[in-house]
Amino acid sequence: ENEMGVCIHMGRLVDDPEIWRPTIQVYMPGQDLLVTTLHGRGTHSFGAGAGPLKISCIEPFRLWSIEFDGVAQRVSRAELMNGIVREAPVEPIRFHLLFEAAGPYYGQQKDMEDGHHVHSFHTEQIMRMRGHFQHGGKVTIVDGVGCRDHSNGPRDYGKVYGDLWFQSLFENGDTIHMAVVKLHGSEIRTGYHYCAATKVTELIEIVDHPFVEGEDAPPASVARDPLSDPAVRNYRIVLRRQNGEEIVIDGELVHSHAITYMSPMEEMNGASSAQDGLQMCEAPTRVTWDGMKGL
Repeated sequence: ENEMGVCIHMGRLVDDPEIWRPTIQVYMPGQDLLVTTLHGRGTHSFGAGAGPLKISCIEPFRLWSIEFDGVAQRVSRAELMNGIVREAPVEPIRFHLLFEAAGPYYGQQKDMEDGHHVHSFHTEQIMRMRGHFQHGGKVTIVDGVGCRDHSNGPRDYGKVYGDLWFQSLFENGDTIHMAVVKLHGSEIRTGYHYCAATKVTELIEIVDHPFVEGEDAPPASVARDPLSDPAVRNYRIVLRRQNGEEIVIDGELVHSHAITYMSPMEEMNGASSAQDGLQMCEAPTRVTWDGMKGL
């Protein structure tokens, strides 16, 4: 409702693993964003950080906090989706957010097909998010949905052709996760449904999903800006439970940002036309499942 949110993607530098490199995109009302990239040594007793950013684990696998007190530059969503962000004037912004588990963490080797997991370790966890943003003399209170993921071990963005990650928390407390990742010579398809009433996690089959670019996809088969393509902006995901029941989810993208990943682990805010870059879009979305609303 407040049209505000944040995405942080944070890794270590290959040449010096003690230096963290977070890319940060803050969703603002009116399809604008505040973006920045940081580099710094900020490891502390309860987590990681870099300069004005501090991420803390309060309770393992249950509760995290994110604090930021710094600056970022304003860009329109259209600018970000069509080029790399260059130096520009900055604006101060603060935010303090709590992420609390809404479901189990997922991505252990038992959750994947034989031999298919993201290198040594990768988990995804759907969270409840609440906190505040302070910007332009105004404090905005937020209470919504978030997602936390974590990888351990070496990564190389150059191995990915295309991927689709979907996570949602529904009104009844159920969570659904699904992912399709197309790599050189392999593909990962995985997903689960967590029932809040029974606290049971069930693996689900992916029946239908939006297009994911693979090795044989022709150039420009995916829109640079997902909100510009009606077939992507309004989408459907169909999943099948183990009892044969189908879960049909209809969604609408409401915002997006882009990061260009360069092999092995460099990141730039914005979308690059470089042939060796992988454009990754994160997109907040409103969804419905059997009449239930979700985010």
